[in-house]
This record gives sequence, C-alpha cells and structure tokens, in this order.
Amino acid sequence: MWVLAFVGLSGGLNVIRKLAWSDPVVFKTDFFKRIKTSGKQMALIGFMWGTAYALIRYAIDWLGFYYQVFDDSYSVIFGILVCLFLLVVTFCYTVYMCCMSSMYNVDTKQLLIGAFKLYFADFFLATGVIVLSVSPILILLLLGFAYTTLLAYFSVFSLLLGIVIIPMFL
Repeated sequence: MWVLAFVGLSGGLNVIRKLAWSDPVVFKTDFFKRIKTSGKQMALIGFMWGTAYALIRYAIDWLGFYYQVFDDSYSVIFGILVCLFLLVVTFCYTVYMCCMSSMYNVDTKQLLIGAFKLYFADFFLATGVIVLSVSPILILLLLGFAYTTLLAYFSVFSLLLGIVIIPMFL
C-alpha cells in the first residue's frame, strides 16, 4: 500500500511544488505528468519507507512485549527509544528523497546519495523543521481523547503532506 501511496504522492508533490512557487497549475495534466516521469522512483521510495517502517514497528512491538513479559529493565526502554529515533530519521530522510525526486530529474543512485548528503549536512535543522511541522498532529494524538484523535487523523489525511513538504520546498 505504501508503494501505491507514494506513486500518487509523486503527482501530488508536483502540484504542491508548483503552488508553492506560484506557477500555474492544471491539476489533471500536472498530476499525471509527474506520475509518468517519477512514478517508478517514488514507488521505490515507498517500498523502502514501507519496509523500514514495518521493521522498526515490529522491533518496537517486540521490545514492548519483551518488556512486559520477561524483563522490565532500562535496556529495553533504551532499545525502544533507539527504534523511535530510527523511525524519525527514516521519516525525515524519506521526506528529503520525496522532495528531491519531485524537484530534480536524477537517477535513483543520485537520489539516494544526494538526499543522504542534504539531510545529514543539516541534520538538526532538518529534523527540527520536520518534527515541528508534524508536532501539532503529534500533540493531538498524544492527548488521547476520541475527538482529538479523530481530528489528528483528519489532519494527517488532509493537511500532512502540505504541512511537511512546503517548508522543505521553500
């Protein structure tokens, strides 16, 4: 499902990029044009993100189970924090790859290397911008009320792409 989502994301990013730069937009033409040119690359990014996300979530779930059943030591909590840190880094790196893929016509090797260099050159600034842009949604989720959780899910589906990607484009 992540692969399909990222293929659609390639068209949406082109439209958002044009809107951020005040270029004229014909939604249907611009959307499908970018899917045709960078759909395969974004599908690969979606596959890599989905695989990394599934593995990290599996590790977090397994460590949580291990913490509850066998051992309640601080090393398990440290392992969960390391997994959460890896999840944040993977998310931020994926945002950089998506931005690069939508702005430049580069091959996959150049995309992976270029996004890695750009992200880790300004690691703290880039992570801070992305985490701050996602923080309103995270705060709504952490409150734990039914209404705030529904509002957070609605925000994710309707606003998250623009909230995260537009500061990276600009």
